[in-house]
Amino acid sequence: MSKRDIRHELKHQRAELVGRRARMRQELSHAGGTLEDLALAQEQDEVLDRSASAADEGIRQIDDALARLRADTYGSCASCGKEIEEPRLRAVPLTTLCAKCAGLPAGKRRK
Repeated sequence: MSKRDIRHELKHQRAELVGRRARMRQELSHAGGTLEDLALAQEQDEVLDRSASAADEGIRQIDDALARLRADTYGSCASCGKEIEEPRLRAVPLTTLCAKCAGLPAGKRRK
């Protein structure tokens, strides 16, 4: 997979997360009705808030990966500096660690 393909896929994933986060925040702003309705809305708000936080984290990780692409450090392990295995990057494009530094068992690593 080329860096251009990776950049395109990351930007696509980021746009999806931004849209999902916006929809969640819109849902958070709607409340009203009876006390029971408010209690249910509060519970839903908590779930949506956790989901929005997860979307924020995903966007941050994608932005970090895009910055590494711009800096030409994408694909280098942040721990040992060696190249991250291509199959690992395909499977986990936001990773910053090679399989060894990530602590994957030797049988799970591909060369």
